[in-house]
Amino acid sequence: MMGGQTMKSSIEIKKFKKSEFIPKLNPHIISLAVGGDKAAIKEILMAYEPYIAEKSTIKYTDSNGEVIETIDGDLAQSLRLALIEAIPDFRG
Repeated sequence: MMGGQTMKSSIEIKKFKKSEFIPKLNPHIISLAVGGDKAAIKEILMAYEPYIAEKSTIKYTDSNGEVIETIDGDLAQSLRLALIEAIPDFRG
């Protein structure tokens, strides 16, 4: 930067109200996932993908002043991992 200017970070993480997202999952699929069935775990991940995308979306302002909205891939992956880790502890 020239002239002693500093670059300001303009990353803003979206703030959400309580989400009304409730995936429709078959109790049998949940039971299989709790038991470690990989296909059932994948099905749960796919059901939660819209929620994960919503929660990992960030907005930032680029150098031209335009607001860009994008998914933070690292955050999305962290949410997927947290979901996978929580599945075995599910008690219905």
